[in-house]
Amino acid sequence: MIYHRSVARWGRMIGLAVAALLGGCLPQSHEPIAPASEAIVEPRLAGLWVGQHDGQAIYIHVLLRDLGMMDVVTVSHEADGRGDWDLYEAYVTVAGPQHYINLQPSGTRGANETETPEPYFFATYEFSGSDRLSVRFLSNQALSAAIGANRLAGTVDHDLSGPSVTLTDSAAHIRDFLATASPRDLFDEAIELRRLNQPPA
Repeated sequence: MIYHRSVARWGRMIGLAVAALLGGCLPQSHEPIAPASEAIVEPRLAGLWVGQHDGQAIYIHVLLRDLGMMDVVTVSHEADGRGDWDLYEAYVTVAGPQHYINLQPSGTRGANETETPEPYFFATYEFSGSDRLSVRFLSNQALSAAIGANRLAGTVDHDLSGPSVTLTDSAAHIRDFLATASPRDLFDEAIELRRLNQPPA
């Protein structure tokens, strides 16, 4: 399984402290929900967002590109002045009533030293006004149950933090599953973000 340093940080933000400490990770997939050619332009996501966990601020920069593509940069700051950052390529696609962000590590920090493609991570989102954003990642437990019921193809690793899922199914099957699954049990707890307005130049 591929572990990316931001996976643990996102996991901590959604309250999975035990999973993060024990090496757990968010569900990942070999394929996106839909190809980038089906990307939807979502200008409302652009800008600088901030969330907080255990007193540590996490900053998320979303930069728009052409054809619905986005660069997402996550930056964290430690009390001693150190910090960390990661870069993702992202785009929005639709599955049923939900809009999903397809995230894939990219750039120098996200580059894989092997020929194995970087995994995808999926999140849905909801705006509250123009400056509040709730983000929910898919639940390992829900996807593990779907794999056990043969509704999705994938692998499930188990440890003390619970199941860790890697989807190996096709993009079409993943999208069909997400379009028909009950959203009540499909997602983990929401990450609450607020927009930081930039001062005028």
